[in-house]
Amino acid sequence: MSRSGAVLAIVFIGVLGLFGFFQSSYFRVSELEVEGIKLLNPEEIRMMLLVRGDQHIYSFSVGELEDRLRVDPRIAEVHISRQMPNRLVVRVTEREPVATIIQGGVFAVLDAQGTVLSVEGQWPGVAIPVISGVVADTLTLGGSLGSAEVDELLKCAELLGDLRYRISEIVREEEHIVLYTTEGVQVMVPLATDGIRHAASVLVNILEEDIDSSYTVDLRVPDRPVIRPSK
Repeated sequence: MSRSGAVLAIVFIGVLGLFGFFQSSYFRVSELEVEGIKLLNPEEIRMMLLVRGDQHIYSFSVGELEDRLRVDPRIAEVHISRQMPNRLVVRVTEREPVATIIQGGVFAVLDAQGTVLSVEGQWPGVAIPVISGVVADTLTLGGSLGSAEVDELLKCAELLGDLRYRISEIVREEEHIVLYTTEGVQVMVPLATDGIRHAASVLVNILEEDIDSSYTVDLRVPDRPVIRPSK
């Protein structure tokens, strides 16, 4: 065999060896890390991805995997990356639930934009307020509600920030909004966005005082909170 032929043979054997190594179990998906989730759990993500542990790490399209997850309305954005030799990292940004609406015997969890994140036949188990006194046009999973009044209450829930986890119900009255805390205190707030934002800041301090549930807190007039016995 000529020298050039020997070199080609060595290169060919080397390529075959590299190909065989690349196809080995060393590059099979054995680790899947999920980051950024609070409400979803890793097992749900794995089930939606449909990636088996014996699959080669380059046997699928990362883009297709991301699209599978984006179908779930609870997921706002997702980025998946390969980390050689056998690890997938899934970074998820969830849509934040702000309230639940009960209609037609079902519980629909909503984000601040009115996107229906889930529809269940029982309480979803998320510490968010129920919105009442309004009717949604539709409760389609992944769809948006077609009601300005619902949007108004969702905006209220969003402006309350972390405080909303102490609110059990948000009710739309004719000229104002009524909040019921988990302790049973009734709080009246204005409809205007600035008024709601201001009321939220005042309400934090008021709730720290451990007000008895037999009282109503009226925050409709800025800088003039009124606390009086409930009727």
